[in-house]
Amino acid sequence: MMPPLFLAISLCFPPSAPPSSMCSCLMRPGPDSARGVAALRTADVVFVGKVTSVVDTTQPTGIPHFRRATFTVQQAWKGPVAKSITVLTGAGGGDCGFEFVVGSQYLVFAMAEASGVIHTRACAPTQLLGTAREYLVGLGDPRIRYAPADSSSQSR
Repeated sequence: MMPPLFLAISLCFPPSAPPSSMCSCLMRPGPDSARGVAALRTADVVFVGKVTSVVDTTQPTGIPHFRRATFTVQQAWKGPVAKSITVLTGAGGGDCGFEFVVGSQYLVFAMAEASGVIHTRACAPTQLLGTAREYLVGLGDPRIRYAPADSSSQSR
């Protein structure tokens, strides 16, 4: 039996976990191509895009609230197909936010709120485009392809 004083102290100071373990994700077994098909079914928005800006928003206390990443969309499988999409994610520190980097290309799986806000998190299969080959195989042909910004051709 635990002494009452020790029990009281342990309730006041619960064990802390390192920040990296605060957001844990369950991965479905199977190949990435199958995961891509499953993720396509559950996500509201799926696209490949290049990050053009990342802005952290803060609460009145100055604590980061969420991160807003804006993308130039290159291909889309599902959801809004605008040429530019803004996606919200957590600001980090165990809130399951995704670390988007300006200039990098990503395969993004996101959810859309009724208000039109689009968001993703670290547990979504969102990833750098360079690591998404098998997911892309599972997704098949995109519904829309936009011409590169430096091209004079029209979107298909």
